[in-house]
Amino acid sequence: MYLKFTSFFPILLECTHGSSTMGKQNGRKRSHEDRDDAYKQAYAQVRFVPILSTGRPGTPHRYFAESYTVERSDSKPKDANDAYSCTDIISQVVHKHANGLVVVTAGNHLPPNTQSLQLLIQESPAAQESAATKRKQQAKMLKGKQMEGSVHPNDVIATISFLKGGQQHCVPLLSNVWGTVLEVNPSLTEPKARLPRSIAEDPLLDGYLAVVLPSGPFPPAVTLTGELLKKKTDNSGECFRQAEK
Repeated sequence: MYLKFTSFFPILLECTHGSSTMGKQNGRKRSHEDRDDAYKQAYAQVRFVPILSTGRPGTPHRYFAESYTVERSDSKPKDANDAYSCTDIISQVVHKHANGLVVVTAGNHLPPNTQSLQLLIQESPAAQESAATKRKQQAKMLKGKQMEGSVHPNDVIATISFLKGGQQHCVPLLSNVWGTVLEVNPSLTEPKARLPRSIAEDPLLDGYLAVVLPSGPFPPAVTLTGELLKKKTDNSGECFRQAEK
């Protein structure tokens, strides 16, 4: 009996180990599927259209690896001369730096007679933490958890107000990125009653809204229109153009 038991015991261990390994693999698979679902849902209403770099000195696209105009399926972008309401969304621009960080801007179609801007976000506590801590926060966000200092693409991070027909109106500015807020433009923290000069004169650079560390790849490839072709133009920037459909 003892010999029979000892000869069976390694087989039992092997079966138990196999079941444990399979369970871990299934758990990891479900975890990846959950992250993929959360990622797709986050960007379901957002599309990023590549902006062609002019290559001119001083233009925003000379300082970034990629720049995109944000288009949203839930709202039609408005021209500066159109009427606005607080539910309208203007066409914003985001820049992606070579280090992977994304700079969110208001775009260059602010309504006329814009008077003030109010920021509604703060930097994440993780902004001052180590890279490992930031990665852990990203992993939690990809699992669908809401973290302090994190933003969803549909989150309103600022509002701008303007006069039209003698009445006060406002327009929301969205995050457009899913990730952690590492930096908020300090020049935009002036009193609400004033419009910071940086966003009035240079909304695509000095007037940026925030710097975000994306959770997952950015931009999401599934939201790009057509194939993105890249062509090196010089050592300081890249020329991006959208292929024909």
